[in-house]
Amino acid sequence: MKTYKISENELDERLELDKRKNHRAFCVCSQTLEEAPDGFYDLQRNNLHIARTYLTATDPEVAKRTWQVPMDEMTKAKTGPTRARHVVAMKDKAFDIIRNLPILETHAAHFLKVLELGSVSTNVYLRRIHNFALDMNWLA
Repeated sequence: MKTYKISENELDERLELDKRKNHRAFCVCSQTLEEAPDGFYDLQRNNLHIARTYLTATDPEVAKRTWQVPMDEMTKAKTGPTRARHVVAMKDKAFDIIRNLPILETHAAHFLKVLELGSVSTNVYLRRIHNFALDMNWLA
């Protein structure tokens, strides 16, 4: 086995070259996306479609699962007064925006609208619902 030595100057030059290559690649990608935004959105849609395909292969219900499912599952796990609070919280009208929306089709704008229409309690329960869905691997 041969051993090669490299001087600090050579190493610095190589690292600088790598930085320039990476920066140039980033600039080219950025320029391409700016020039063809429609192509970017097509790419996003394709990636989303591929992700859904993989997720559906592992969990057939993933495409149909709405936000009502984690709401119901969370409530089932509660007892006594905590359950009563959950039942009341899940009836919040602000949640109607996402209640029947498939989890995989939810965008940040949906959550922002829920928060806009809701109260502090809505914020708390929305976080709990979202975290529950994450813990159950229902979110990509």
